[in-house]
Amino acid sequence: APWVRHASGQLGAEVAAAAAGLSVWPPEDAVAVDVSDLYEQLAERGYGYGPVFQGLRAVWRRGDEVFAEVALPAGEVESA
Repeated sequence: APWVRHASGQLGAEVAAAAAGLSVWPPEDAVAVDVSDLYEQLAERGYGYGPVFQGLRAVWRRGDEVFAEVALPAGEVESA
């Protein structure tokens, strides 16, 4: 089957400037999504993510758009 892009983003070592249309964070009219037990839910479905891959901190949804804050766990930045 051909690859399908489901998301795109940019990673960087420094805090990025706000993207066009995102002068307010979290985005206006976006609704917060509870991710407090996300990794437990994924584990129950057979997806195992180690601590380094549990970087999702916050998520908001606005229509069909999803916005997220993702960060490496403390102590992992140097080895990334």
